[in-house]
Amino acid sequence: DATWLDTAFNFTDTVASADSGLTGVYFNTIDLGNASAVRTLDATGAGLGSYWADSLRVNATSAPGAGQQWTGDLWLGGVPGAPGVATGAVGALDVILPAGTNLADYDGDGSGANPNYMLNVSGSLSLENGAAVNLRAASGNPFKNLVVDEHLQIVSSSAVDDSNLTESVPVNGFSELGASKYLFDMLVSQDGKKMLAKFLGGDLEMPVAKTYLQGITAALGTLGLGAELENRVIRNTFDPNVNQGIFKDGNRLGIMFGLEYTNLRLNTGSHVDSDNMNVVVGPAFRSESPIGLFGLGLFFEAGNGDYSAHNSYPSLEILGEGDAKYFGGGIGLRNDFAHGLYADLSMRAGSAETDLSIKDRAGANYNMSASYFGGHMALGKIFDFEDSGRLDLSTRLLWTRLGGDEVWTGAEERLSIDDAKSLRTQLGARYSREFSDVFSGYVGAAWDYEHDGTVSGRLDDVRIDEPSLEGSTGIAEVGFSITPVDNFSIDLGLQGYTGQREGAGGTAMISFSF
Repeated sequence: DATWLDTAFNFTDTVASADSGLTGVYFNTIDLGNASAVRTLDATGAGLGSYWADSLRVNATSAPGAGQQWTGDLWLGGVPGAPGVATGAVGALDVILPAGTNLADYDGDGSGANPNYMLNVSGSLSLENGAAVNLRAASGNPFKNLVVDEHLQIVSSSAVDDSNLTESVPVNGFSELGASKYLFDMLVSQDGKKMLAKFLGGDLEMPVAKTYLQGITAALGTLGLGAELENRVIRNTFDPNVNQGIFKDGNRLGIMFGLEYTNLRLNTGSHVDSDNMNVVVGPAFRSESPIGLFGLGLFFEAGNGDYSAHNSYPSLEILGEGDAKYFGGGIGLRNDFAHGLYADLSMRAGSAETDLSIKDRAGANYNMSASYFGGHMALGKIFDFEDSGRLDLSTRLLWTRLGGDEVWTGAEERLSIDDAKSLRTQLGARYSREFSDVFSGYVGAAWDYEHDGTVSGRLDDVRIDEPSLEGSTGIAEVGFSITPVDNFSIDLGLQGYTGQREGAGGTAMISFSF
């Protein structure tokens, strides 16, 4: 009986003698090795018996010469490993093009004028239905300079037998690189001994290109969470009714700090999942003024979001992974007027960086850096109740602008990203109550609406489908504050999101005055 091994097989020169004696071996991959040396698989010389593989991996040389070798006959296509399929059958030919490969070295019509081939078969090459040839670039984009109808010399053999191919099932030749799919028509040379790849051109795969922009959407999402944390820290620090009002008396200096973790899904037509950590910290000053209590805070802020971008289509699943981070600073202001009225605002600016890599897609990666700036404005009124409870009604406007950039992907595509803008309004209510001089709790809810949140750009001057965050999100919160001493407080809270943004998070804030 045959011995079936569902495994990858890599070797240096020939099949090792230790592998002899097996009457049948099925590999998922036979790899002819790296491009630094010519490798040979002897189909008959090691006593291996019958063998088959899903794919044969060939490494073209960046300095072409004799090419890589296959000793014996080779069957391309069919159903590898099935009873009755000839030994040496492989489902697909994967040709790896190393860095520095110049495809002009393999340009030719198979007439013999150019002796360079990517694979040399000592016996015959038989093409079966379902045969595929995949040209893969190890780095860069060797296809950028190909001209439509140009021919590449792929395989040289003693004879090519294509009699088992039907017209409806041609040999499929392609390369997926970056956001493009390059198509080839596999042809047999006039002398019947060579297999050539005729270049048909490249097609932009829009789902992949859109995933590029979802990396910027993730950055907008992380920056938006930073803006919300900054709002919470300003309220927590300067609201005279929070934390038993540690900043409510006269002129005081202090420290404000906030740390937040959020797991969030951004629905963009597809979606982005992210784990985010944001921090705000800085000095705070509170003073009495002719129009009430005035608060001023200077803060440093930073955030990081590890994200995955998903695009699902009937015939295509795209997964991009990356990291979005920022650091910067700003100023926050609040004034509490008479009769429970208040206003606060902030301004922020800094630098953001985003990187993205699309899984199982050679060259589909980039890194960009850009500046950001933004701010918020809020108006609110606090209603006091006799049971030590308070109702805070507020309306807020939050805006962020993330600068654009022009970057080159790993596939040498020019990705031009436009400025991205977020403009959100919030209507919120929060009820809080003091249960003692030390402990208080609160619950709240807000309706958030994103009026923009669209990311736009071009790939090699082709406009890309735009992901957008426009839409409504419901936000709920619950938490409590502990003030163990008069000038120090700790606030712990939970937030939940539903709608355009979905997820949950937790916040820890500290205020200290002296």
